[in-house]
This record gives sequence, C-alpha cells and structure tokens, in this order.
Amino acid sequence: MDPITSVSGNRLFAVLQSPDDALDGLFVTAWDSKESCDVFLNDVRPGIYSQWHNIFDGPLDIHYWDLKWPGNVQVPDASIQSDSPMYVRTSRFKFKPGAVDKVAATYKTDVLEPVVAAAGNRFLCVLLSTEEDGVGSQVTGWSSKKDWERFYAGTYQESIKGHLDLFEIKPTATFWNLTFPGKITV
Repeated sequence: MDPITSVSGNRLFAVLQSPDDALDGLFVTAWDSKESCDVFLNDVRPGIYSQWHNIFDGPLDIHYWDLKWPGNVQVPDASIQSDSPMYVRTSRFKFKPGAVDKVAATYKTDVLEPVVAAAGNRFLCVLLSTEEDGVGSQVTGWSSKKDWERFYAGTYQESIKGHLDLFEIKPTATFWNLTFPGKITV
C-alpha cells in the first residue's frame, strides 16, 4: 500500500471484492492527473506486480476513465476502518451519440439528487472511458446491500425510466464489497 499511496497525486487506492466470488476483484486507483498515474504505472507498479504476479489468474485488465460528473463523496474515516465499510455498485453502459449532453442537462436533478438523498448512499460519481466513445460507468457506494436494494426497488426505477432511450447499451451492474481501502482523499 505505501508505494502506491506515496506517489504524488494519488487520491484513491482500494480493493473491491465480489460478494459472490472471493477470487474476483478490482484494484482501483484515482489520480490528480494522467502524469501522476503514468509515474505509478512506469515506476511503481512493475515492482509491485513482480512480487505479486503469480497470485493472479492471468494478466490484469487495465481501463482508464475520466471523472465526468463528480457526485457526492461521503466517506467518513471511521467507516473506512470497519470490516466491510461499503457495498459498491458499478455499472457499465454506452450512450447513443449526442446523449452525453442530454444527460448532463438533467443530471443534477434526475440522478445526483435522488441518489445522494437515498438512505445509506455514501458516494456517487460517473466515469467516462478514455478508450471508448460514449462508454461510461456510474459508481455508487452504499452503507449496506439492503440500502442499495431499497433504492433500486423505488427511486432508481423512476429516475432511470426517463433516460433509457439515451443508451445504446443499457447499464449492467456489478456489485462489490470494499474490503481493503488504502486511501481515500476527497
């Protein structure tokens, strides 16, 4: 953890683990700039990977995203220290051409406000791929799986309904437990 979090510009380091498959996970980092990320990838990651490469089932897939719409980040330090501080939902989707501007026009009221107001919501952000046009991911953190399920059964269905025609590929969700938060800088 120290070699990663000590790189200048590191804002987030966390490991997400599938609640259904303990061997499936995501290693997540966030950076102030591409240059900071490049320092990590070129100078730090090779040394870490050389020590740990034999525990992974195949090569690591790496994807790059830009933070498009920062939502609301509510990550109290005390919750990071607990055994399972968050239930995280990631969704992958693809917008139709020109749809990003339409979503941006109503994002605050149609998406951000209902999610942030939901009981148990800890954070929300939307990421857009730097590799594929219109491909994105909405990432939300919840205090518990029940909090997410309650939101999904109610408010989510209403808030997504007006946007379904904007997707070329509708959101598909994956769920994770935040099992090893190394650093979160808001």
